[in-house]
Amino acid sequence: MQPIRILTTLAALVCLATAGAATVATTPAAAVSAPAATEAPTCEVDLLTFGGFQVFISVANTTTAPLTNWTVQFTLPTSSRIESRFNGTITLNGTAGTFHPASWIATLAPGTEANVGFGGSGTAPTAFALNGVPCTLV
Repeated sequence: MQPIRILTTLAALVCLATAGAATVATTPAAAVSAPAATEAPTCEVDLLTFGGFQVFISVANTTTAPLTNWTVQFTLPTSSRIESRFNGTITLNGTAGTFHPASWIATLAPGTEANVGFGGSGTAPTAFALNGVPCTLV
C-alpha cells in the first residue's frame, strides 16, 4: 500500500472506532441520523443569570408527527420584568407566562428543532414546561 492510502485507511478506522460505528459510509456525504422517535417532543432550557436573566429554550420534535400549536409556559416572579425576546411573543397573566413561537417555527416537522428565548431584569423565571410537560434545565 502507498503511504497516503495507509494513512487514509488508518484515519478512517480511528474515526469508526471512536464513534463506535458498526458500518462504513459508502458515500462522501453520509446523512446524519436523527435521534430515535419518542412519544413526546423535548424541551431544554439554558438559564443564565447576571443581575438579570437570559433564557434560551430549545424545543425538539422527536416524534413522528408534526408538532403544532406548541407553547412554553413558565413562572415569572412579580418583581421581574421581561425586556427582550427572540423568535416569538410572550403573554403574561399575573406570574404565569407563556412563550408563543413565531409563525415560521409554530409547526415543527419530525426531527426538527426551534430555538427561542427571552431576557429581562429581576429574579429569573422558573417552572418551564412545553405544553404542560416539564422542560429539562441544562
